[in-house]
Amino acid sequence: MKGFLFTRYLPELDDRSPFERLLEIFLELITHTSGDVDEALDWLRELDKEYQLTDDNYTIDDFEADLLERGFLV
Repeated sequence: MKGFLFTRYLPELDDRSPFERLLEIFLELITHTSGDVDEALDWLRELDKEYQLTDDNYTIDDFEADLLERGFLV
């Protein structure tokens, strides 16, 4: 069988951490913003407002702190 199989996204089946899920999006945004971290974070905040990517337990500010802590940002 060849081709794509599309299924509905079920967040409860996603075993990645909130950091890992946001990192995937952030890295894509970094590419589209030609490496502009501030612009990528602004876009991520806008996407979060529209699609509720985060919750009260893990916010974009938490993600940004994790990026600094893990050495992705200086």
